[in-house]
Amino acid sequence: MPPDETPPRFPFSHRGDALGPEYRDLQEHRPIARVLTPTGERAWLVTDHTLAVRAFEDDRLSLVRAAAPGSPRQTVQAMPADAIASMSAIEHAGLRKEFLAAISPPRVVEMRPWARTTARAMLDSLAAADRPADLFRHYAEALPLAHTCRVLGMPFDDAAPLIERVETAMPIRERPAVDYAANWAGLHGYFLSLLARADLPDGAVRRYRENNDARPPEQRVDDHVLAETLAWFFGASHIGAVSVLAHTLVSLLAQRDAWDRLCELRAAPGPAVEELLRHSLFLHNGLPRVATDDVDLGGVTIGAGELVLISADTANRDPAAFPGPDRIDLDRDTRGHLAFGRGANYCPGSALGRMTLQVAIEELTRRFPTMYLAVPLGEIEWRDDLLDRRPVAIPVRW
Repeated sequence: MPPDETPPRFPFSHRGDALGPEYRDLQEHRPIARVLTPTGERAWLVTDHTLAVRAFEDDRLSLVRAAAPGSPRQTVQAMPADAIASMSAIEHAGLRKEFLAAISPPRVVEMRPWARTTARAMLDSLAAADRPADLFRHYAEALPLAHTCRVLGMPFDDAAPLIERVETAMPIRERPAVDYAANWAGLHGYFLSLLARADLPDGAVRRYRENNDARPPEQRVDDHVLAETLAWFFGASHIGAVSVLAHTLVSLLAQRDAWDRLCELRAAPGPAVEELLRHSLFLHNGLPRVATDDVDLGGVTIGAGELVLISADTANRDPAAFPGPDRIDLDRDTRGHLAFGRGANYCPGSALGRMTLQVAIEELTRRFPTMYLAVPLGEIEWRDDLLDRRPVAIPVRW
């Protein structure tokens, strides 16, 4: 691109039913290219799978620097700086282990029977709904939200009113600053009140509080900081898990051979789950990194301090890595997919994400093998205001 040419504005498409042509063009001709973020910042966009792996594994491309004050930003900062800094405070105090323990593989295995019971109850409600029914509201959104509440140990009835606040706190388009401040105050206030409850069930919130209370007074983390971290964790868990499941269900219902195969198996084997994760176009934005030094990537020199966006979902649709990438192939070797990232910042919630997706698909295909989309795929409306892609609704019949 000539130096005086204005880069294209990223992201290019908010739809989740197909990869936009702009992504394909860059992947083929300019796998690392200049783009403009929604904030107007210049960034490098990586769309090639091999280069994405290299970017994830290069310690000079830093996630920590991407979150630091003054670094170039991909999206508006809808959370106050204190909330972002709270994560560092929690890490320094040694309390982050409570979150990691709550979503560790052994804890997720223990949670699986409850997850199945919960999914079946939600499908009972779906069966009683008028048709066409909204699979997104009744299931794709509700089930991951229930899982997040279970992990945290918070009442499920409290969660639904928080969804709009979470979405406001993680936007891709700018709104008035006063809206963000008021929204965060409400989200933070809820978790501050949750920490004060004496009757919390076992979960990350209670263990978090007990661990903090057991520390010497001078080493305790202030409740306001704990509440900010809980709000962040709740939001991040909700946005990602819902988007993955919603996109996967739309894709399966659109590609009937894969849907019918899962119905026949009455199971979603591990390799099938990995293929569905690879196929999912749930990341509306890129995964940000900031260069701490000059870095050569794919013949391009990224200057120290520059922003790099790794488009993991585009890389997962790279035909050089996964032939016929737009087709769901349940027998495909998907080793190397980047749905949970790679390297030091590999998503710590991967075990929970895999379990949620597997249980959701198995229970749905067993209960409603004749389910189908009630509208043509192209008529499904997709949100264009969030960090992750998700449909407004998934109308279905059976």
